[in-house]
Amino acid sequence: DEYIPLTPVPDIQKKGRQARAYAAGGHIYKYVLKASSAKQAQSILQELQELPNRDAYNLHRNGLFLSITDRKATKQSGLETICRAAHLNAQHVAAIGNTARDASMLSAAGYPCAVLQAEDALKQMGGFILNPAHLPLFFESKDPFNTL
Repeated sequence: DEYIPLTPVPDIQKKGRQARAYAAGGHIYKYVLKASSAKQAQSILQELQELPNRDAYNLHRNGLFLSITDRKATKQSGLETICRAAHLNAQHVAAIGNTARDASMLSAAGYPCAVLQAEDALKQMGGFILNPAHLPLFFESKDPFNTL
């Protein structure tokens, strides 16, 4: 119920594009597009950056995938929404990130974790650095943070 509706994006599903709209409560809150090549991904990203209401959107590219969300939708607001829905205090939650896009989310979590290959800025946030090879051991522990 706390999705941030996305301002309509004109021509998002042009012929030949693979686009998926994610919706809740009758409102679209995210689009994900898959380009067929890096060149096409760059071309679509440039086209989206030239939209007249560009400041209403967050645009992110990861390889061939592009995601579009409302500017107000952040990873931090997502973490806070999940915590409210689950009746959890964010100071008792672990968040894991690897890029600068994750910084606000990690700063809101009580147990900020960066993966071993994360950007240096995330590793320096004062939290945990996780080695993916050891994650199964981390999650098998009954109390990975030794809070009992």
